[in-house]
Amino acid sequence: TAKSTTGRICKGMTMAFLMFGILAIEGFICILMAAPLFYLIGAIIGKVIDSKRSKNVYCSVVVVLGIMSIEGVNESLSFEWAETITIQRDLEMSSDQVRQHLTQGPAFDLEQLPGFLQLGFPCPQNIKGNGIELGNTWTIHFAGGEGKPGDLVVQVTESTAERITLSCVSDQSHIAHWLSWKDITWNLDPTANDRTIVTMTINYNRDLDPAGYFKPIERYGVRKAGEYFCDQLFQ
Repeated sequence: TAKSTTGRICKGMTMAFLMFGILAIEGFICILMAAPLFYLIGAIIGKVIDSKRSKNVYCSVVVVLGIMSIEGVNESLSFEWAETITIQRDLEMSSDQVRQHLTQGPAFDLEQLPGFLQLGFPCPQNIKGNGIELGNTWTIHFAGGEGKPGDLVVQVTESTAERITLSCVSDQSHIAHWLSWKDITWNLDPTANDRTIVTMTINYNRDLDPAGYFKPIERYGVRKAGEYFCDQLFQ
């Protein structure tokens, strides 16, 4: 039995999360990601009440948290949504061999999926289409985890000897609930001894607020996804 206001608040939220997790199975990942933020706010309010400070202090805390909660309501009240992740690999391959791997596309091995991405996120199952010529289209099928299966469709919009860019055409996967893919670019920099430095740049929009909380979570997840994609592509 909770003996403090803080304890009662945390206990109530825990019961609510468990109930929502049962009733809304497809929203479990959202609950999991948002729970620490709810606990933090609940604990702050509970501690203020338990400390028996004046009502003015309590009202000030509620007002500050209320103002912070309007972030993301519209563009003028939001931080920058555009995000960029860069991943680099020094490969024992010539640039022609790298291009050949890019042409064939990755073969996904879900057993090598990073632990964070195994929490219940949709996973890439297979890829249809290949090639890195202008106009070539890739369709990546996502299934499993939270949400209904769906496809991410990307198209080659730039292709030179040193640079290949795939831009998002559509995203029907459940991942579109959290972020919007823009494009992925590979820069190939040949070095000595038939080696190539490959730089993968991922551009996307963060669709969750507040930025201070969800930005680092999404950046970590996208980085892990990009590293997994590179490992599967160049293995």
